[in-house]
Amino acid sequence: FPDDFINYIKKIYELNYDRKKILKKEILDLSNLLVKNNIEHVFIKGRAFINSDIYSNIGERMIGDIDILINNNQSKVAFELLESYGYLGKEKNRFFEEEKKHLNRQVNKKKLFAVELHTRLIDNKNFKYLNNKMMLSNFFVNNGIKTASLKNQLIHNIYNYQCNDAGYFLLNYSYRNLFDTYMLIKKIGRKNIIIGSDRYIDRYFIINNYLQIEQFNHFSHKTKKIILNLMFLALKNKKIKSLWIQIYKMKKKIKWLPKQIKEILMNKKYRDYLLKKLKS
Repeated sequence: FPDDFINYIKKIYELNYDRKKILKKEILDLSNLLVKNNIEHVFIKGRAFINSDIYSNIGERMIGDIDILINNNQSKVAFELLESYGYLGKEKNRFFEEEKKHLNRQVNKKKLFAVELHTRLIDNKNFKYLNNKMMLSNFFVNNGIKTASLKNQLIHNIYNYQCNDAGYFLLNYSYRNLFDTYMLIKKIGRKNIIIGSDRYIDRYFIINNYLQIEQFNHFSHKTKKIILNLMFLALKNKKIKSLWIQIYKMKKKIKWLPKQIKEILMNKKYRDYLLKKLKS
């Protein structure tokens, strides 16, 4: 690679490494605060990965904010507790709260990382394969921090990408997400992992056939390979891929339309918010 590219990547790594040292301190402060006030919680996603020591070096993985799953019954108390600690809600206008998996993002001007308190793991409220109880009741404590179990981290990493990031619906994949999965499998030990079979997990690992990642061969299922390979082949065409994405976006808008109409009719604040948005 060109020298300027190598120097650029090296600088990003150094900045990221320094950020992680600050991250560890801020996570510990938050953990102590939640434990002291008896808030049932576990750290999830990138924060859990760092605390689980799945990487050979903390500078390997970039982190945007701190994700914490909390008991839904304690969501209001936890949010107000963080506010009293200086973590203030960033968004002034926030609607459809019951449809979102996390509360308003909270930012502390004296801290580097923002916090998102999750009341559930998946956008879909009726998702049956992974729930809060499973995550909150299976954890370990490392460096004084409650972290979701490694197996639950692995399963959540797959479902989070497949459902929340629409990987399943758009037949997409993310190398960062796949790298996290690989590192979690490596940490747990491939022989110690028993992963169930459902449409989200099957498609996640069947993509392995398309990407030819040998480390995931153990988890790939043979069902529907031919159909999916044909779909991947079709989506190599940019026009077909674009149409596929537009259909997905349209389905999503249609699903939200009844909720939006109801909010327009019943909520003056939402009407004012939309008018202000249209004017700007």
